[in-house]
Amino acid sequence: MINQFVSDVRCNNAYHARIIRSPVSEGRLRNIQVPPLPAGYTLYTAQHLTQKKTLNIFDTLIPVFAESDIAYTGQAVGILIGADDRILRDLQKEIIVEIDPLSVDSFETEPVSLFDYPIITQKNCSKGNSDAVFETAQSVTYSSFTFAPQYPLRPEPFSVLTEIRDDSIHVFVPTQNPMLIRAALSRVTGLVEDAIVIHPTLLGQTSNELLWYSALLAAQCAFAAVKSGNSVRLTLLYEESVQVVPKTPEVTIQYKSAQSDTQTIAALNVFIIVNAGAYCPLIKHILTQMTAVALGLYSVPEYKIEAVALQTPHGLTDIFESWGEHFIINSLENHINAIIQNNNAVPSEWRLNNMSTEYKPIFSDIFESIIPKSDFLRKNAAYHLFNSVRKENHDGKLRGIGLAAGFEYTGCPMEAEYTVELSLETDHTLYVKTAAINEEIKHIAIHLITEHLEIPESDIVFAEVTTDDLKNNSPFIDCYINGLIPSLIEQCIVDMQEQRFRDPLPLSISRTYAIPQPAKTIENTDEAPVSFLSKTPAVCIIELELDPVCYEASVLGVWFSCNPGNIYLKKHAKSIIHKHIVTALSRTAKEVFLSPADLEGESVRPEHRIMLPTEIPKSSVHISQNKTAMSNNSSFGVFNLFPAAYLAALNQICIAAPVRLEKIPVLPQDTFGTFTGAARI
Repeated sequence: MINQFVSDVRCNNAYHARIIRSPVSEGRLRNIQVPPLPAGYTLYTAQHLTQKKTLNIFDTLIPVFAESDIAYTGQAVGILIGADDRILRDLQKEIIVEIDPLSVDSFETEPVSLFDYPIITQKNCSKGNSDAVFETAQSVTYSSFTFAPQYPLRPEPFSVLTEIRDDSIHVFVPTQNPMLIRAALSRVTGLVEDAIVIHPTLLGQTSNELLWYSALLAAQCAFAAVKSGNSVRLTLLYEESVQVVPKTPEVTIQYKSAQSDTQTIAALNVFIIVNAGAYCPLIKHILTQMTAVALGLYSVPEYKIEAVALQTPHGLTDIFESWGEHFIINSLENHINAIIQNNNAVPSEWRLNNMSTEYKPIFSDIFESIIPKSDFLRKNAAYHLFNSVRKENHDGKLRGIGLAAGFEYTGCPMEAEYTVELSLETDHTLYVKTAAINEEIKHIAIHLITEHLEIPESDIVFAEVTTDDLKNNSPFIDCYINGLIPSLIEQCIVDMQEQRFRDPLPLSISRTYAIPQPAKTIENTDEAPVSFLSKTPAVCIIELELDPVCYEASVLGVWFSCNPGNIYLKKHAKSIIHKHIVTALSRTAKEVFLSPADLEGESVRPEHRIMLPTEIPKSSVHISQNKTAMSNNSSFGVFNLFPAAYLAALNQICIAAPVRLEKIPVLPQDTFGTFTGAARI
């Protein structure tokens, strides 16, 4: 990885590029009307692709440019290149993409609901006969939780630079999967892989959104560069990014539970619906992981889990955290909080009574570390009583407190192998060489090296790595590398300490770790194996106060406790958790992607609302480290628990309302609708 963003990389005489896109979501491409182009300006389309016209991304074929059928709004139909970006913008406006509507057979109808679209994959697992339990159950609870699509902001627009050098091309692109890009470019351009060098650039604060989409942009840019014989730079506009890049899918998760006379779960049915859009290459892995953790930490004797993914013309979709566990764990905890609220039970006690025996000791410790500090028991009882008997919204302060508990799973939907190499030179400069690295790992590496090898920070160099230096095609997935790479660095340091004064310099030590496949069976089931490297147990508590005039919720406090096992810098880990809390709050109650269709007028700029610095709440973080820890990495579980705890507090405030808030993001208009009994679906 080079220590620059794509926009910082200089390349003289590089052409600029603009993507020509479909204005509609479905149809057949009839024609592209192109005005007379000045000399040196060229439009390349699918007709110019003499090699493969599609990319094979995780066994999903995605067109480089649409040749006939249009799959989603904004799908690329061509790439326009030239020396002056301003001229390109003017030419782009003059190009007209003509699309014929799809013909509908007389016996077919236009899709009306989500289920009118085809199922592209599904996953089912069960134990016992849960349906029979529901037939005789005296107490049944239902919930339906919906996650709206969201788009992660990046520190720079999606960009690619393809530089022509002699008989090779060098591609500068932010990516977590450089070997995938090299294979994709070879497939499209016809060049051998040895003639393609990928330079991963700075990722910024990534959420795993760079595992595959960069390959599509790089293929479009590199094809134009090879075809024209000129270096080409492609940078998406902001409006273009929010329209066409992958977003999180719309997900609806329905839980139905039967409770026994002893206040335990007798049966559980789960139905997961994922709007996978036009293309979602990792959807099979995602459904597998979601079904694997659908029971969470709870002991359920009989259950049925069904998950379906539907293909729609709603653009590209991807999962940015935890391979989909974020959706399922928050939905489960929301359902558990509904059961607890309906039965006026104590949240922590009810969870301990219903969780698997092996989990009780560690969660008992976590509850003891967070509940007294937050004064949860007193506040929960008081707010429940006050909100139940309140006659009007101005009768006292509108406050609530919510709790969520669960795991951050480090899953493994794909094989991966990671290598670290430390090289100590004769001038005592230490080079750290690994492709799988980020700023958090650099911080830990510097701490370990300065402490154990007594090498000053100024003599530590993180070597730039390209595809020429890589020996395998493993992607750089944050939830893996944050735990594995520091451990490999530590192993290299131990070996270097032993050999440093025995062997002459320069001295090189390397260590490699291959993630096993599979590691264990699906959580709480007897189904096909799914790998979990580790599980981080965590509990989150949130206290809210609601403005009865504007229905804006302000966070009075956040308490978070976890047991992540072995961590290297506790202070650094706490800072990461605080940062994740802010991000989670923003995504839960602030971030809203507004497309032009959502706003008045087609010329209005798309908007992405985020949380203001003045809205950042105070948070208390407790990290336990003991021998009963069930994880060994630096994942903490904030995103898996924060939304559920937030909604638990908000629903406690709205306890007298006829409906519950069960959607993310949750906005003031949603809260107002709940109070008036007209919440939006």
